[in-house]
Amino acid sequence: MSAAKKSTSKANAKAAQVQMEYAGDLIHRNIWFKIGLTKAGASMLKTIGRRIFAKPESSAVVLRTLLQVSLAHYDKLERMYFKDLEYSEDEGFYPDRYWHGLIVGQHAKIAKRKGKVTK
Repeated sequence: MSAAKKSTSKANAKAAQVQMEYAGDLIHRNIWFKIGLTKAGASMLKTIGRRIFAKPESSAVVLRTLLQVSLAHYDKLERMYFKDLEYSEDEGFYPDRYWHGLIVGQHAKIAKRKGKVTK
């Protein structure tokens, strides 16, 4: 086997090892979405999960919970979204890049506080 073919095979093998998690509702019919997160976003989910759940949960469960809370409080979230969007456009960069920076900053703040959220 040629060296080029070996490296291609290794790249394909690495690409095939995508981590998939599922979280659904047993009572209602679900509509499934497939999304990708940055490593920073995935790491933030794990941190949030440790803070808000009494027992360990998968990142899919944490993400589903955050999405439900976001939808439930969309009236507050919409203002933040458009404010972030306007700021990132004024500064000349993509919103995803801006949010990535915010995620990294939030994760650092949470790491300093450590522990569960108090009610």
